Parts: sequence; structure tokens; C-alpha cells
Amino acid sequence: MAVPEMAHRPSAFGEKRQAMRATRAEKLAAFALVAIGYAAYGVQADLPWRVSGDALSRVANAAMVTLGRHPHLGAIGLVWNPLPSLMELPLTLLRPLWPALVTRGEAGVLAGAFMAALGMVFLLDLLAFLGIGRGHRCVWAFLYALNPLIFIYGVNGMSDLMLMSALMGSLAGVVGYLRQGNLRLLASGGIWLALALGFRYEAVPLAMALAFGMALGMRLAKEAWPKILGTTVILLTPIVFAGFVWILLNALIMKNPLYFLDSVYSNAAQLATGSYAAQTLAASFHHPLTALRNSFSFAVLFWPLIPAFGAALILGVLRRRDPLALTLVATLTAVPVLQAAMLDLGRTALWDRFFISNIPIGFALVAYAATSLGRGSARRQVFLAIATLLLAAGDLGTGVALTSSPVYGKDDGSTLSDILKGRLPPSQMAVETAPVIAYLDAHPHLTVLTDTFTSFPIVISVENPDRLVITSDPDFQSILQNPAGRVDAILVPRPSGVADLDAVNRQWPSLWAGNVPWAHLLVSFRAGDRFRIYRVGIGAP
Repeated sequence: MAVPEMAHRPSAFGEKRQAMRATRAEKLAAFALVAIGYAAYGVQADLPWRVSGDALSRVANAAMVTLGRHPHLGAIGLVWNPLPSLMELPLTLLRPLWPALVTRGEAGVLAGAFMAALGMVFLLDLLAFLGIGRGHRCVWAFLYALNPLIFIYGVNGMSDLMLMSALMGSLAGVVGYLRQGNLRLLASGGIWLALALGFRYEAVPLAMALAFGMALGMRLAKEAWPKILGTTVILLTPIVFAGFVWILLNALIMKNPLYFLDSVYSNAAQLATGSYAAQTLAASFHHPLTALRNSFSFAVLFWPLIPAFGAALILGVLRRRDPLALTLVATLTAVPVLQAAMLDLGRTALWDRFFISNIPIGFALVAYAATSLGRGSARRQVFLAIATLLLAAGDLGTGVALTSSPVYGKDDGSTLSDILKGRLPPSQMAVETAPVIAYLDAHPHLTVLTDTFTSFPIVISVENPDRLVITSDPDFQSILQNPAGRVDAILVPRPSGVADLDAVNRQWPSLWAGNVPWAHLLVSFRAGDRFRIYRVGIGAP
């Protein structure tokens, strides 16, 4: 729906001034510093191999497109969002020259550092659109890069900060549109929302909140309904289309349009095993108010957003009816409300990374509050200085929350402490998988069936992956059910926790214990006591 007048004049609502974009020089400098710095630390710290199994699994998904008996793009999988693996796929082709790109997950580190650097570029634009001068926005971008949670997820190859960078791209486009009336910026915001869905499913509630806040704010500012409808359609069309394509691919390939939600490997299935049980989760189950309280309490991960949220709500929404204020306020609440609903249903875990959106949106809210309160040059400088101190204190608060609380620092608190001490732990994954890899390499003619849900570090590290029958192979299920004469052996993980979902354990639940009459124990790996290999003998189906 056309809204032509918006493209030729400053916005009729909010601040009636032309906001400037960040300069090319500062964006190039920020991108280079973050990309090089994060990548260098991430590669030498080896975090995907040490502590970030999820990051390594995304690299494995990418590598399996070209490894094994049946190379095909569908091997990338349809449970987890595909964009991280698609970004890493070209890097995995360099495995012969740089094996660690795959075997140690360094392709994920490089992709994550690239997205983190891109997020810095969007942050600079966002701050410029909000009226923050060059000096302050450069300092604030530096503080953002040093935030402990942002840093951890910028160097460990996981998808959380990739999502945040895409969100920052979308927010920058929407804020620029609301300040300048530039439809190109709005369209770019919509495209980045679609890309955000390629990283994480939280993009859906974030998009809904972003669009709702913008539309309601525009209506409060007395904008006409056709203009509101047109801007909403422009913003949401890309993510709706991307979602439709993803559902269609699930329907065509897995014969289930909602396979990504209800497959046996999904988050819901993993939670059902009880692997992530905790007292706070149990207290939130079917208790909406407790779930809301637990979810919103993660605001302590970046506490300056609390006063900034109040200032934006009072000054921007209630007094000025500024659509920008309502957009930021609504977007901030999207993830906590989603997590509260999921806690109530028992379908999520209270991990700090699920609330990482508090930090980039918190920076945007602090910027909005500082420019709203700082009217007049002298007063403005005072509030910008206060805001700078608040952001620095917020970074400190993130570190304290992670390292001092087992609730707010779930998993990442110990990682941050190890990073600060310069003493990262040895890889438990290496302890569990190294003996298996060594055995398979020493027996290159042994054909082994394995579900990559648990054995992906093994599959991407062995010298002859084409001797393995893996989950993405078209004949995997057939061979799993009827292995006689088709494979020599089966690799089985200990059936505990999420390994209960492993296809081998589901098909042959007593195999690990040695109670399948046609399976004979070939080797038990005492290191880690995580895997066993059984030979397929006489009488196998």
C-alpha cells in the first residue's frame, strides 16, 4: 500500500528533524575491530569445542552437506534455523586446508564474529537515528562490544548474537523510518526480520511486538489507517514469506509442516527428558504469575534498561505519544512475555542467553531516554554523560549477575569467570569422543551406523566419514531397522538425558545394556563412558 508522502519529507510524528546516519568511516572501523577481535579470541579460545556444543552442531550440519555417503543440501536439517549453517557452509569446504574450521567449529566462530561486527554497524546507525553524536555513539558501541554476555556470544559461534545483530538491523531500519520517513529503511528493517527468522524462532514474537508497537504508536500519533496498514505490510511481508518457505520445506522434505516444532529432536522433546529440570522451572509450570516474575527478573542482566524503560514509557508514550518510544517498549517485552508463556507450558529453560535481547534493546532505550530528557545543549551533555556511566555500570552489572547467581548465570557464569582468569576448561567433548574417533580411524573399513544427534563431533572428525551411515542419509531408517548385511556395527550413546532421543536408543532401547541378542559388544570406551560400539551379528533383522 503506497504512502508516497512519507518518502519525501521528515516523519509527521516523533522528533521533527532529519537524523543523520553514522559515517562510513566509523562503521568500517567498528566492523573491522569487532570482526577481527572477536574472531581472533574465539579461534584461540576454542569455545565451540570446549563449552558450546550447539555451535559445533551447527557447523556439523553444514559440513554434512558435503561429507558422507550421500552429500545433499537437505543434510543441513530442518529442526534448527538454517541460516547459521548456510553461512558456515562455504567455510566447511576449506576443511582440507584448515581442518579446524570443521573439527573444532571455527567456521561458527568466524560466522558469529562477522554477524557481531555487522550488529555493531547497525547499532551505530540506530544511535545516530536517535540523535546520539559521533563521539558518544562510538564510546557506546565500544561498551556494547565489551558487555560480557555480548562478548561471550560473539566469540562462541552460537546463534544468539546472530539473532541480535539481525534484530539491530531491523530496529535501525524502523527507527530510521520513524525519524526520517524513509521507506527504504523500513523495507530493510523488514528484510532483516526475515533473516532473523533464519537464525532463531524468537524472531517471530520480536517481529510481532515491533510491528504492533509501531502501528499502535502511529495510531496514537493520529496517523491515518491506510498509512499504518501500509507500513505494517512493508515491515512484515518478508518474515511472513520466509516463514511460509520454511514450513513448505518441512512439509515437502519431512512430510510434516511443523516438523521444526514437534520433531523428536526439538526443544520440547529435549525438555521432556527432564535434562534441564530446575526448581525455578518447576515453580513456573502452570503458574503464569510466577513465570512472568521469573522471566522479567532477567532484566538484571542489564539493569539500566529499567529506568530507561520507565523514562521512555512516561515521556515518550504517555506525554508525547511518540511511536518510536512505544516501538522500543513493545519490542523489549516480546522475549520476556514469550519465555513466560513457555515457562508456564514447561517448554523452555531459564538460560541467560534467551534474554540477551535485553542488552541491545536496553542500549536503544537508554539512548532514547537520554535524548528525550536532554533538551538544550548543556542539559543534553549532562544526560549523555549520565547515560554513558549507566551503560558502563550496566556492563558491570551483567558480569556480576552472571558470576554471582546460578539462576542468571546458568552455564555462562562459569565461562565468564574462566575467561577473566585466562583459564578455560579442557573439553569434556574431547574426553568423550577422542577415543571413538581414534578407534574408527584405526579401523577404516568398519562401516558403522550412528545418529548424528549425539555423535556429530565424531562424524566431522573421522578420516573416513563415508564409512558412516548417518541420520541424513536417505537409507538411514531402513538400515537402522534392518542392519544385517548393510553395516558392520552400530555406535550407541549411553541412554541418559537427551541421548534418550537418539534414534539408536529409540529403535533398540536395550542395546546399550547388551540385551539385544544379535548385537555383540565390540568396544566400550571407558573415557567418559559415553559411547559403545556393537557388532551386528547373526540373527540381526
